[in-house]
Amino acid sequence: MTDPTTDKPVLRRTFEAPLEQKEGRIVEGCCVPYGEAQKVSDGGDPYFEVFEPGAFAKQLVAPNRIELRYEHGTDLAASVGVCRALHEEAHGLFGEFEIHDDPLGDRTLNMVKAGVLPGFSVEFVDRYTQWMRNAAGAVVRRSCNLVSVGLVRTPAYDGALVLAVRSRQDLLGDIELPEIDDAQVERLRAVGISV
Repeated sequence: MTDPTTDKPVLRRTFEAPLEQKEGRIVEGCCVPYGEAQKVSDGGDPYFEVFEPGAFAKQLVAPNRIELRYEHGTDLAASVGVCRALHEEAHGLFGEFEIHDDPLGDRTLNMVKAGVLPGFSVEFVDRYTQWMRNAAGAVVRRSCNLVSVGLVRTPAYDGALVLAVRSRQDLLGDIELPEIDDAQVERLRAVGISV
C-alpha cells in the first residue's frame, strides 16, 4: 500500500503493550518505542530498524486525525476509536485513544482488559527516501508520518506499553487549566475575537 499524497510506501510495525487496567474508554500507552532495534520486513529481505526521538514530532499538533483500528482492518467495523492526544518522551511516542461508545467499542475494551489485544501497531510513511543507518547497520527512522494506530494480537516490539484504560472524565481531571486573565480576555474582545 502507498500513501496517495506522497506515493511512498505505508509501512506497518507492531509493539507489545502490557496493560494496567482502570475504568473507562481511554486506552493509553507507548505506540512506538525509541532506541529499540527490531528485525522487520516489508515483504522483502528482513532488516533491523530503530526509531529515534522526534521521529513523529510533526504529528503532535493534530492527533485527532489518527484513527485507532482493530488489526489495521480497512472496513468501517475495524474503526474502534480515535486519538485524543499524542506526546513524545525520550523513550517513545505515547498516545491516548478514546474507544467508540458502541457494541464494537465495548468488545474492544473487553479484549484489551483480557489481554487478547496486548499490542499497538502503527502504520507510517518514512518522510526520507534515503535511509540512514546507524553504526550497527540498523535503518534509523528520523521523520515519519503516522497514518493509523491499531490494537493487535501479536506484537513484534517489546517496548510499547498500554499503560491504562480509563474514563474521559479521569483524563480531563488530570488536565490543569490556567486561571483566566480578565485583562487578556478584554484585549481579545477589543480586536473582535469572541471568547
